[in-house]
Amino acid sequence: MKAKRILTLAIAAFMVFSLTACVKKNNTTQPNDAAGMEVTADPSTPEGTVKIVFDAFKDKDAKTLNENVKISLGSEFGALSGLTSNDNQLLTDAQDPESQALLTNLTEDFSYKILDSQTKGDEATVKVQVTNRDLSQIINKLIGEEPSEDRFLNLVKEAKGKTTTTELELPVVKENGKWMVNLDTNAVNAVFGNIMSADIMNAIKDSLKNQQN
Repeated sequence: MKAKRILTLAIAAFMVFSLTACVKKNNTTQPNDAAGMEVTADPSTPEGTVKIVFDAFKDKDAKTLNENVKISLGSEFGALSGLTSNDNQLLTDAQDPESQALLTNLTEDFSYKILDSQTKGDEATVKVQVTNRDLSQIINKLIGEEPSEDRFLNLVKEAKGKTTTTELELPVVKENGKWMVNLDTNAVNAVFGNIMSADIMNAIKDSLKNQQN
């Protein structure tokens, strides 16, 4: 499966849920001055494994990233199922020009700081500050348009220079002697520039609730 197919999550979201309501603008969160920990990329520690994962995302190293994460998306994030395949992949290693252009624009403004790490037995919590290109308005701009991967890519490019920052507390669990970083809805969303804004998420939740009634 090509990365451009995996990462056209905004298109999938508004197609699946037919979002037609107006959505309020979100303000970009400014980075704070929190100092990061000095961390070595070391798979024997929770914080070292987090560093491996986020460095791999920055480097578009799909193999390394996928080997060190477990992905769990909530039902309200079902529209992003295109983001992960059935075998727990966050990225693919597709090399076609379109995929590489999209991956470059989704990762070139990505940065992070590991702020803290607490370990108790085989469970740990690593606090991370994640910054990426602010994509929170992309879905709002796509609503009502004919779905197009080129349009999605152009909107991602247009967001260059505008960033959003989120603090996460990542669960890191040792399984069979190996630390694995658990990426839930909030973590995946933050990594991809908060593409699912709070208003979009609430609209999806309401849509799911109405479908169940």
